Amino acid sequence: RLPPLEAQALAGRRIFHAHNCQSCHQIYGFGGFLGPDLTNAAPRLSRERLDSILTQGAGQMPAFYLAPEEIDSIHAYLRAL
Repeated sequence: RLPPLEAQALAGRRIFHAHNCQSCHQIYGFGGFLGPDLTNAAPRLSRERLDSILTQGAGQMPAFYLAPEEIDSIHAYLRAL
């Protein structure tokens, strides 16, 4: 059983779902197949790289116009996984 998410990670999960990220990305085997599985992405994804991907897009990944605090929350969510 996983421990409960802390407040910032929980906010990141809400943002992840609000932007329908799960339609392209998997977490724990659930979600889409277009983008990479994000279950263990945090160790290889710096905050700076995440900022770049989310604000500029990458390949088929569209750019999202998120505030820095929202990107911090998504990063906390990915680290919590």
